[in-house]
Amino acid sequence: MERSEGGGLGLWVSRRFWSTYRNSGPVVRALDSLLEPLATGQRGLNVGAGERRAHPALIAIDVARSSAIDCVADARRLPFQDRAFSVVLSQETLEHVADPFMAVREMGRVLKHTGRLLLQTPFVLGYHPNPEDYWRFTAAGVRGLFEQAGLKCERVEPAYGAGTGLHRILVEFGAGLAGRVFGPAYRPAKGFLAIVLFPLKWLDGWLSKSGPSDRIAGGFLGIGTKPA
Repeated sequence: MERSEGGGLGLWVSRRFWSTYRNSGPVVRALDSLLEPLATGQRGLNVGAGERRAHPALIAIDVARSSAIDCVADARRLPFQDRAFSVVLSQETLEHVADPFMAVREMGRVLKHTGRLLLQTPFVLGYHPNPEDYWRFTAAGVRGLFEQAGLKCERVEPAYGAGTGLHRILVEFGAGLAGRVFGPAYRPAKGFLAIVLFPLKWLDGWLSKSGPSDRIAGGFLGIGTKPA
C-alpha cells in the first residue's frame, strides 16, 4: 500500500529516495520468480496495491480507489471465491490492517493449492497513518503470519537491510528536529535528508553478509506456499 502525499517535487523525492521498497534486489528477484507463471494465463491478486500496477495479470485491490485499482475491498474480507488465484502478493500493507492475521488467512483462502503468497512487511519504519498504522514485523513475526494461516513458509529474509533501517531513523530524527525548531520545516527537511542520506541504502547488500543482519533491517520479505 502506498499513498502519495502532495505531488510534483515532493512526490518525486518520496518515490525516488524514500518509498523504495519495491526496488531492492531481494524484492525484484522474488517478484520475478513469483510473477513469471502469470505469463501462462494464470491469475494473481495484489492486496494493498496502492497507486501502481505491479503486473498486468494481477487484480489490484485496495481500501482506497485510484486509477490503478480494480476493486475496493478490505484485506480481511476478500470478495473472491476459495482457491481463485495462483499467486497473491501484499507489499507494505499489513502494518495498516487492524487484524493482519485475519488478512493473511483470507489471502491463504483465495490461493489455489500449491499457490504462493509473497508478504513484504516493514520493521524499522516511522509511524505513517495511511489510513492508520498498527504493526511492525520481525522475521519470526512473518513466519508466524504464514503458519497461523496454514501455509508453509518457504523462506523469510530482509527485503532491505540495516542501511535502509538507519536511513529511515536518521531522516525522521533530523526532520523531527527541524520541525521542533520551525514546524513547517518538517516536510522539506525530510525530503532533503532522504536525498542526502540515500547512500546509506547502498550498504544493505554489504551489511547483509554479517551475522545479525536482521537486527535493524528496514523490512522483511517472506514467501509461503499453500499445501496441496
